[in-house]
This record gives sequence, C-alpha cells and structure tokens, in this order.
Amino acid sequence: VKYAKFNNILVGPGRGSAAGSLVSYAIGITDVDPIKYDLLFERFLNPERVTMPDIDTDFPDIYRDKVIDYVVSKYGEKRVCGIVTFGTLASKQALRDVGRILNIPSYQIDMITKRIPTVTKLKLIDFYQQDNEFKKMINSDSRLKKLYQISSFLEGFPRHTSIHAAGIVMCQKDLDEVIPLTVSDGMYLTGFPMEYLEELGLLKMDFLGLKTLTTIMNIIADIEKSEHITIDFNKIPLDDTKVLSLFATANTTGIFQFESVGMKNFLRKLKPSTFEDIFAAIALFRPGPAQNIDSYIKRKHHEEEITYLDPSLEPILKSTYGIIIYQEQIMQLFQLVGFSLGEADVIRRAMSKKHLDEIEAAKDKFVSGMIEQGGKPADVEKFWIRLLAFASYAFNKSHAAAYSIVSYYTAFLKYYFPCEYLSAQLSYTPEKLKLFLSDLKYAGLTLLQPDINSGVPNFAPMPGNNKQIRFGIKAIKGVSAAAQIIYDLRDTKKSNPNAHHLGPCKDYKDFIVRSIVYGVDMGVCTALVRAGALDCLMQDGETRRQFDEALAPACESCKKAMKSAIKEDETLAGDNLYRHLMDSWGLPDECIQQKEEYDIDTKLGYELELLGAYVSGTPVQPYLSVITKSANRDRAIGELTLNDRGRTDIAGRIRDFKIIYRKSDHAPMAKFMLDDETDSISCVAFTGAYATFGYLLKDGAVVSLSGTPKFETNDDGDTIVRKEYRVKTVKNLLSE
Repeated sequence: VKYAKFNNILVGPGRGSAAGSLVSYAIGITDVDPIKYDLLFERFLNPERVTMPDIDTDFPDIYRDKVIDYVVSKYGEKRVCGIVTFGTLASKQALRDVGRILNIPSYQIDMITKRIPTVTKLKLIDFYQQDNEFKKMINSDSRLKKLYQISSFLEGFPRHTSIHAAGIVMCQKDLDEVIPLTVSDGMYLTGFPMEYLEELGLLKMDFLGLKTLTTIMNIIADIEKSEHITIDFNKIPLDDTKVLSLFATANTTGIFQFESVGMKNFLRKLKPSTFEDIFAAIALFRPGPAQNIDSYIKRKHHEEEITYLDPSLEPILKSTYGIIIYQEQIMQLFQLVGFSLGEADVIRRAMSKKHLDEIEAAKDKFVSGMIEQGGKPADVEKFWIRLLAFASYAFNKSHAAAYSIVSYYTAFLKYYFPCEYLSAQLSYTPEKLKLFLSDLKYAGLTLLQPDINSGVPNFAPMPGNNKQIRFGIKAIKGVSAAAQIIYDLRDTKKSNPNAHHLGPCKDYKDFIVRSIVYGVDMGVCTALVRAGALDCLMQDGETRRQFDEALAPACESCKKAMKSAIKEDETLAGDNLYRHLMDSWGLPDECIQQKEEYDIDTKLGYELELLGAYVSGTPVQPYLSVITKSANRDRAIGELTLNDRGRTDIAGRIRDFKIIYRKSDHAPMAKFMLDDETDSISCVAFTGAYATFGYLLKDGAVVSLSGTPKFETNDDGDTIVRKEYRVKTVKNLLSE
C-alpha cells in the first residue's frame, strides 16, 4: 500500500473487517477512522479466531499487475504466487467434449445441449429424469446413450486450470518447499486451490482491481490538467451537504454502489442526510436486510416510533433507529451480557453460518445475561429468535463504511467537477451515454460531436472550457483501436514516440491518404464520416453524404497510386510514402462532385447507431417548440422512471413505424419508436388503439401519446433492460 501511494497509485480506503483495525488506520493501510464510526477490531482479529486474518486491498484495475510485480520483486518470485483454480466440466461442456471424442456430429450435440440452460444447478441425470424430450433424444441412438453415460460420470470433474481473480499467497520461504507450484503467464501459481492453503498455514490476500478507482484517478488527472487543482481526499469533509444532496435526490448515475434503479428508488425514500446514512444504505440494500428498509425509513423521518427491547440497548442501536443492521452491533449485544468481543465474534460467525451447536451453547449465557440486565424471560426469548434472524443477514459495518468512502469520493467529484467527472465516466463506460445525458444537461454541459482534428481517443473536457466535452473517437462504434492510430498520426508532441508528427488532417484528400498508408480500414473510415468526425474538414459546401459516397472510389484510387509508387521505388514507406502520395495523387473527379446532405433522419440515424445518442442535433429539432410546449405532456421520455407505472402523457416524433398483426386473429397493430429531445422509447398501439387512432400514426408524425410505460428489469431486479410504452390515445400536435 505504501509503495502504491508513493507512486501515485490510488488505493482503496479499505475493505472488509480490516477497516476496524486502528493500527491499519494509523499506519495508512486503511483510511477509515474506526473510533469515529464505532468499528470493532475484534471483527478483524481476536484471540478466539482460529482462521488467519487477511487484509484485502483495492487498487485501480490498470495498476493491479504493477503492484503485484513490486511485491514479487521485493519478496521473491517463489514467495509471492497467484492461486490456481480448477474449472470443472459442467453439463453442456461435458457433452461437447465427450461428443467430440466419440465423433458424434456437432448438430446432434447442439440438439441435446439446447435443452440445457447456460446457467443451471441441475445435473444431466436431472434433465434425463425431468425432460421427456431430452430423454427421448438420448434413448433414440446407442451412441447418444453412451455419450450420456460417460458425460454423467465425468460431470463435475476438473477440466482445466486458471488463475484466481484476486488471490495472492505470500510466504516467508520459497513456496515450493511447502506446496507444489505451477507456472502460468510467467508467474508461479500454487498447485493447490484456495480451499487447502489456509489449512497449511499459508496467508492468502486479495489484491483486487477496482475499475472505479481507475476512473477516479483519471478524473483527478483531468482536474489537475484543466483546473490546476490538486485533489487531496484526506482533506475532504464527509458531511458536505451539497455532496450528500446527490444521494438524497438519487442523482447517483455513475456513483459506486449507488447507480442501480432499485438503489435509486430506495435513496429517494430514504433521503440520506449524513455519511452514516450512506453506509447504512449499502448494508440495508440486500435481499435479507431489505425487509427492514421501510421501518428504517419511517423511523428516520419520525413516522414510526423508535423502540428498544431494553433501554440498555439504546447506545448500540441508536444510530440505526433501534434496528440491527451490522454484525458489529450483534457483537456489542453479546458483549453487553458478559461475552468478550472475541467470543462474540465467534458466535456472530456461527449465527451467520448457522452452526447450531455453537449457537445453542451460547444461548443460555446470553439469556441469563439479558435477564440480569432486567429483561423479562418471555421478551428475552422473543429477542433471541429475532437476533438469530438478524444475524443471518447483518452486514459488516467496517466494509460498508469503507466502501461508502469510495462512493462519497465519486459523488464529490461529480458535484464539484462535473465536466471532468463525466468525461472520465464516458471514456470508461461509453455504453452508458444515454444514462449520463441527463447529468450533462443538469450540469449545463455540452457534448460536442467527435472530431479527428481536435478530439482524442477518449472523451475529454475541451481545453480552456469546462462546460464542453468532446466525444471520444474510440467510442465511435467500429473505430475502437484505430482511434489511437488516428491520434498518433495527428499528434505533434515529440514526447510521444508513436506519433508521426503529421499535424491536423488538412482536408478529405489528406484523410484518404493517411487511411491508406497507415492501415485505417474502410469500415473505420465510413464510421468516422457518418459519425460527424470529419465535419471539421468540410469546405465549400461539402457534406457527409459526399464524403461517404466518395470513400470507396477514393480509397481504391489511392491504393492503386500507392502500389504504383512502391513499384517504382521499393524504399517508399511510412511518412515518406505519405508525403509522396500527397504530392503526386489527387482525388478522382467523381469524388469532388458536391451532393446534397443526407436528410435529417438518415444523418441523425447514423449518429444514433454509431454514437449511441444524437449529438449534433435531434430528429425532433424542427418540432421542438411544439413538443416541449405541448399541454399533453407530463414529462420527457428520458425522465420516465419506475414510479411512472400509471397513465402518463409523452410527446415526440415517430420513426421506424410498422404494422404488425395479432397472432390469434391477425388484427392489425402498430409498433414504432418515439423520439423527443431527451430519449427514445419503443411504443405499441394494440388493436383497439390502432383501430381508433391508426390514421395519425406514420413515420415523421409529431404526436402526443397518452398511455402506460412498461419497464422490464434483469434478474437482479434493478437494471432496466427494456422500456415500452403502451398507447391508449393519440393526438396530432402539428394540427394545433
């Protein structure tokens, strides 16, 4: 940790029970004051603990390997090893591997494996007994019977080795004196998997790569570059009401641990007002403790009486309004009735793992201690039952506090440095552009279209202007790795050894020559043109359509000129070849002919496809005043939330209109997309609505719709994976 901090590598403030250690805090391993937040050292280490303690540490994901390399160089390559893991044969893989050995045609294997879900806990024998179609297939062919028998036997056996995602083992002597080692990617790995290492007295630590820390580092670097401000998190107060307001209003897109839809809905009700509320939210928002969320919110807002089984419990449970949330609180309850904190931690662990013998052994001492404190036997018995239920779900307070600091740091950067914050977030997660558009608008920022002359591979604040962000070239669909080539060709900094120092691209001809000489393929060129990255080269009425349609003939002509030049002089290559072609080759006449620009739907349709959002404008631009001023609009499409499940009115312009037919009676219905200035939504007009209002529905129509939005979420119940609007009535806005 010290090495990382001295080398400007951001280290997580702590994770797990180690944040409860005052020594770890005092010497800089963790950044959470355990006394201030009532964290317990005994949750981390105590005399009764029979397992080795470990301090798991978060590093930026791009620097994790650098930290491991440092540890290896310091202690020795055989004293610091990764941990081997064994991938096992699952049902599908067993069938495929065995089928290949038995020379069974792949189409037959595919027919069988299609009956098996990708993720399942069931075994082959379960499918054979429960799925009649599966059983029929197996029994239809003697070779398939053999396949099934062998695969069932091998299912669950180790198939291959890989490396544990985070685990590192350290030892005071060469590990091959203790255990067998193997080698993978130039690093020694333990020959035994993780489960056996602790029994052998070896210390496992987790070096975790956290993407959020990388993003924070990038934001800090951008702030230093553009604002000349150095961020020192140790000097940031954790009670800043402006930062806390982001949590209270659920403005938490991009904030670590707080960006899921479910968490945002929880925050809107909770309205956190202190840092402690933030880590309580992390602890509560999980399947078990979630049953206490409503009561916690009501008690916080004085809508429900705060009660305690006994007044003596108030100091322990006051901060959580009488509700047990944390494992440390359970330990303090046991301490109250005569257990040492070490003994309390052992019981806490037994409760969470449901070790009944240890639990029963502790019950008598606990009950008698509570009765001595003045509790009534019947009440104490009830409390014991409730305590068992809470203990199964209670969260490690040290971990919640530590991870809340990462969340708070992210929120601090989001509030005070929105331009740098959003640039870094979009660079790392460009697929979340639509989610961040409302943040851009809220912060008064403008997203500029990509530009091969002033843009860089990633999203970046415009130099000298902290209100504008340039779209990253790399984020254009289909460009990716070629973005660095384009940037290196333009870059004139002598500090960059990869740069060709050609300077900004002068015109369309220059772009074609660079692309052909330096290997930028046709697909990338097309994406750049259609995304608007070449608009900066346009002169004298040139258009995207002209550049787009000229690509094929221009590239073909330039390739022929390049081959001819190399044939005459075989030494021509790289920058010399580029200069030669710039002097000797010219665009064909057909490429110089001017053409009208694409219509707005085509032009912006390409942007939506390649950038993930409209950037240079929206298809609704000409109709914006009609749409936004419509009396028949409750809210913009981008503002629809899970709370809008009732009848809601929206307005916009129709595209991708098509008629579909109901399966039962072939009655016509309509599907289409509706765009407004904030977002798009898929709409469906069922047979009744279509019969009444179908004459108003067509591509390009500007309408207001009354209907109900439908939201579907993924398996975790949080993330919206599809939105659909069910149309009830339609009104033509242009007729007003």
